[in-house]
Amino acid sequence: TNNAPFNITFAGASMADGDRYAFSPGGCVHLTQSTGSIVTGVSSDGATVTLGPLQLEAGIYDICYSLQGFSFILVPGGNFTVSGPTDIVTAPATVLSGQTFDITLLGSGLSVTDKYSVTPQRSHTVGCGSPTNPQTVAAAAGDGSSVTLAPQNLASGIYDICYDVGGLGAFVPMAGHLQVTGVEFFSSSPSPPVDGEPFYVTFHGNSLGIGDRYQVLVGDCTTVTDGSSTAVTGGDLQPDGHVTVGPFVRGAGWRVCYKLGGG
Repeated sequence: TNNAPFNITFAGASMADGDRYAFSPGGCVHLTQSTGSIVTGVSSDGATVTLGPLQLEAGIYDICYSLQGFSFILVPGGNFTVSGPTDIVTAPATVLSGQTFDITLLGSGLSVTDKYSVTPQRSHTVGCGSPTNPQTVAAAAGDGSSVTLAPQNLASGIYDICYDVGGLGAFVPMAGHLQVTGVEFFSSSPSPPVDGEPFYVTFHGNSLGIGDRYQVLVGDCTTVTDGSSTAVTGGDLQPDGHVTVGPFVRGAGWRVCYKLGGG
């Protein structure tokens, strides 16, 4: 399964230490002697060698072997399948904070017994070792090429999808990440602000940009309109993608409001 350690044994004739092997998703003919991994530990009669522990990302691979510097050849026996998801597809393609959306995972060997967890990177530092609220997939394609997850509604941020093939409790992170666009949190300078003194606000998040709008007020964000808010300018946008605005002088109970350009 995806990134789970495994051993592999080659059986044949005339194998030797220094041979090379490779797992290739696209055949063997393009491989050169600078690719692949070196074989060690071949039996004295050259008939067997066991290699590992090895790890591979989910996918379908050809197993290729090179004897003593000769060209790589395809090892008979069919494709080598590493079960697990490889790609994340969301509908809509760009997901906004607080928006309900669907997730489909593409991969190999996926089934309705698999489990997953959508885990925020910033607030869950232990990764997939202790996943948050694991769930069983909602549906799976008959050929194991995709699964559908329950509809999601998430705050802005970067998320890991922790996946457990077969629902056996071995969660591993997918190679890609799920990004939910919008403001994740804000900070102020000074922090905390002093009542009646000027302060600046920095919005932290994903895909913030020129044309977004903001307001800092004593009141409620539901009352803010385009006419009563201010557009983010190039001077507000920081090199790290955050937005810093101000100075403001507000009384106690102020709120921070933000709107993405198309939101």
